[in-house]
Amino acid sequence: MLEVRSVNLMELAAALPHEIGTTDHRYQYIERQLKNPGTDCDAVMAVYAREVVEKLAAQGRVIILQLDQSHINNTNKILMFPVCMCNCAVTVAWMVRTTKGNIGFTVQRELLESVLAYLPSGIAILLAADCFCGTAALIGWCQKAGWSWRVRLKDNLTLDHQGEELTTGEIATRQPVGLLEADLYGSGVKIQRPERLERLILVMSIALYWAVSCGMFDEHQAAGGGQKRGL
Repeated sequence: MLEVRSVNLMELAAALPHEIGTTDHRYQYIERQLKNPGTDCDAVMAVYAREVVEKLAAQGRVIILQLDQSHINNTNKILMFPVCMCNCAVTVAWMVRTTKGNIGFTVQRELLESVLAYLPSGIAILLAADCFCGTAALIGWCQKAGWSWRVRLKDNLTLDHQGEELTTGEIATRQPVGLLEADLYGSGVKIQRPERLERLILVMSIALYWAVSCGMFDEHQAAGGGQKRGL
């Protein structure tokens, strides 16, 4: 993955460092790996993610986790959960879903709780999310988990404030005073998982961890550091 710098399976097959006959056979090897139901992406990434978070927490830093949604193709979308480290967004968890709309809170909560399960206790977490995540359900989850949050809201969301309804766009006209004790309405959508894309992203994520780790080691050596330490 690091050599090819592409997710094209035929290009990956051509560069596969195995003594396997034709390119077609190499492609079949990769395809079998991506189809393997025994590959648990969360279990693999938990080892890498826990080490990253522990290193950042040891520096006394607030851990900034981002919740982001992107298109993969016309039918599949990915919900990604990267952590900010060394000026990079290093992915710690993700989920791929087939949906025409945004990925709702049902899946967001599943992703958040999969990460929460292995995070060290007592560390400061800040969740940063774009407007598609801006629901009362997400904010309520952060409150329950003890996380801080910075969530960008759409301007047409409805809030209940002192017996009247307002939109988030109308709140902007009340700055810098703003509002206190406003209730934000929430929503969620339940959708299904395509496994193969998640396993391909697993390979990409591990490759990124190795690349960032090598960069950190080079910086450490240039600064006159001691023993080699991985990410």
